[in-house]
Order: sequence, then C-alpha cells, then structure tokens
Amino acid sequence: MKIPRPALAMTALALTLALLTAAVVAAPPSGETEITFNGFVLDSPARSEQGTTLVPVEELCAAIGASGWVIGGREDLTPIQGGLSYWWAEDGSHTFSASWNGGPVASVTAGEGGARMEDGVLWAPLRPFARDLGFSVDWNGRVELSVPAATVRVTTLEELFNAVADQIAIVLDVEPGTTLDFSTLDWSLVENDHVALETDVDTRDMGYGESPHPEAFDVVIHDVQDLTISAPGGVTLSTPWAYADVLKFENCRRLTLEGLTAVHNVEPGFCVGDCLQLEACRDVRVTGCTLDGSGAYGLKALDCAGITLENSEISHCTYGAVSLTDCRAVRLRDGVIRDCQDVFTLVEGVGCQDVRVEDTAIRGCTAGALASFSQSLRVSFVGCAVENCGFGAVNGVDWTASGGAVFLDCTGLEASA
Repeated sequence: MKIPRPALAMTALALTLALLTAAVVAAPPSGETEITFNGFVLDSPARSEQGTTLVPVEELCAAIGASGWVIGGREDLTPIQGGLSYWWAEDGSHTFSASWNGGPVASVTAGEGGARMEDGVLWAPLRPFARDLGFSVDWNGRVELSVPAATVRVTTLEELFNAVADQIAIVLDVEPGTTLDFSTLDWSLVENDHVALETDVDTRDMGYGESPHPEAFDVVIHDVQDLTISAPGGVTLSTPWAYADVLKFENCRRLTLEGLTAVHNVEPGFCVGDCLQLEACRDVRVTGCTLDGSGAYGLKALDCAGITLENSEISHCTYGAVSLTDCRAVRLRDGVIRDCQDVFTLVEGVGCQDVRVEDTAIRGCTAGALASFSQSLRVSFVGCAVENCGFGAVNGVDWTASGGAVFLDCTGLEASA
C-alpha cells in the first residue's frame, strides 16, 4: 500500500520528536548537583548545564579543605605537600590554580574551556579540573570525587600513631577481641607531627598538690584529613585513667572510625574523660563502634560539623551519652544508647543546629532529662524506641534555653517520664 506524502511527513516528524525526547530524558537534568569527596558530601554549590557539571572552583577547593597555600617566590610558586593548595594569578588574568598534595597543577582561566566569571565568581566544568588534580570522577546520581588512600596495617599503639597522616587507611591487623591498653604505650617510639601527648589530665587535685595519677595522659590526633582507622575483627582501645580521653581528635577533616571499642577500664565514677572527643573537626563518620563509658560522655564534640554515628553503641556513661557545643549537622542513627545510669542529661547541646537522633534504641538509662538543647535549632528524635528508662523530663530546659528538641514517631516516652 502506498502511503500519502503528508502521512510520511507526519511519521518522520513523530520519529524525530521521539528521538529528541529520548535524548532529553537520557541527559543529566539541569539544576543543582550534589558532590561528594571520598564519600563525604561537600558543602559547595554545583549545577548541571546541558550535561556538564559546573562548580565555583575556589569554593569547591575551600570545601575540600586546604592545609596550606603555596611557598616560593612570585616566579616559582610551589604547592605545599599534604593537602590542597590553591591560588589566583597575580597578573589579574582571572586564572585560578590548584594542586592536590603537591602534585600536578590544575589551572582554569575565565573565557577558556567553558569557564566564566559570574559576579566575581569563577565557574568551570568540574570533570577536567578534577581530573587535572588527580581525582577520580564518577557519577552515581551525584558527582563522586575520590583519591585513593594508602593502606597501612598495624598491630600496636605505637605503630598506629606513627601511621597517622593525610590520605591513610590504618587497619588494626590483630586478633579479634584484642585490647590495646594506653598504659603500655611507649611514647618514646612515637614520632609524628600529627600526634601530640597531653599530660597532667587528671585534675582532681585542682593544682594544689601532686596529681593522684601523674602518669595519666591524652593522645591527640590533629590536623589531618582523609584518615580512616578500622578494625575489621574488632579491637578495644582502653585507658586505665578515668580522667583521660580514649580517642581525641582536633582540627581533622573527613575522619572515619570503624569497628573500634573505646573504654575506660576503671570503676564507674564522675570524671572529665570522654570515650571520643572531637574539637574543630569536619566530616566525621563513626561506624560499628562502641563508646563504653565510665567516663563523662560517650561522644563529646565542640565546634564540629558533619558528624555521623551509625550502627554504634554508647553505654555506661556517667555524665551523659552525647554532649555537643556549637555543632551542626550531627546524626545518630540505627544505634543503641544503653545503661547510662543517673546521668545529668542523656543527649545535650548548646548552640547547635541540625541534630537528628533517628531509629535509635534507648535502653536502661536514667537521667535528669532525656534531651536538653539550648540556643539550638532543628533538633529532632525520630523513630526512637525508649525502654526501661526513667527521666525527670523528656525535653529539659533551663533559664538560657531556646529551641529544644522535637520527638517524632518515638515509642516509650510516656512510660519513661
């Protein structure tokens, strides 16, 4: 049968429209795009335009984190090792350069390769810029940037602290159930600029005499990024001093702890030692860990952002399970808080934003309050199950309080108060 020419034309037009529609659907959608670096979401804007991801390059570098700028004279700028260095051309040419860990320099110039200035901000295609820095670039519903970490296997505390560095995955390669006791640490064998020893942490004498435990100390890991410490078979890190912190980190970025148990191996009592203390840290993930108290708090964080505690347990604390000060974007999920008896407040915070405790079992705890948050915004408990607990109040407040916590789809609250 012969098809009339108008019908042929309509058929061709329909086929063309169908192909165009398929092409549009297959292309990445325009709009905002999320970016991760080594598994952590970056706080940096990005957008997709006709299948190309554009980023403000300076803001992207700031979000990844810089450990230094550059050294050398004006004619010989040298990137600093151990992090991201970035700088603008001194001739005003709108050229931005960056280097990861002192490696190759990636440069972007406005007006070249799709880069352009918008209101004083240099936007550029992400993929070529990231690849020039040596990053791997993948797409899984969001842009995933990564740099492989070197793996170091250790068996002692001395080896652990000597291995601490940027872009390092430390594996505690010991028998399951092994305990590494800080009282056995030989500090003379540790030489690492990223690890410091804090002595005289036992303050019970208030400085009026010899400390009851002058040998007590904290080991502080500081100023590192992209560090992982894991124990596939499970390892216990123990301190015999009630007034010492078991794990302490300062000014760290993209820190991951997996399979660790941090414990004070002393009789329960009031003290200032925490299981895990974080200060000025950004992007911390704690997975499959146990923070076992007899210290003050299981988790204590000051001036931190992006903390996630998942599939983990906090237990036997004497002040409270969690204490947050000036922190934002904190998540506790799919874990357990148990057997924290006669504490002040189980979960507390001051000056915090975006704190969420979700799908967490709270068992066998007694406290003046389940939660107490002052001068804080967007604090919520979602899907939590409270069992065999006793609290003076569910949502405690004091005279400086503002905000507080919201409870959604939680069970057992009425029986606990």
